[in-house]
Amino acid sequence: MSNVYLLRSREDFWVFEEHLRHRQAVQLTAKPRAEFTRLQSQMARLRQINSDVLPLAEELSKGAVESQLAKSDFQLRSEALLRMANEEDPMKEKCFIKGESHATCSQ
Repeated sequence: MSNVYLLRSREDFWVFEEHLRHRQAVQLTAKPRAEFTRLQSQMARLRQINSDVLPLAEELSKGAVESQLAKSDFQLRSEALLRMANEEDPMKEKCFIKGESHATCSQ
């Protein structure tokens, strides 16, 4: 991931948070108040997800694609057959972060 994207995604949160702060000062009826509360919790969730995902994406971008492209067709087929033998989805690659195998990328 580009560093510009990583910075922009974090910097843009203030826009949504400022809008929520402005709306908080306004008296709302029950239905808009419920939506406001939902949006506040979604913003907190977005911050947490962003904090979890961006470092992983940055780590993966350092060589995940290159490592797969560097493998021979034979090696890729062998890995797929091994996953099938272990009753795993042969199309899913394992994530490798800092040299350790982790759960599949798409889960």
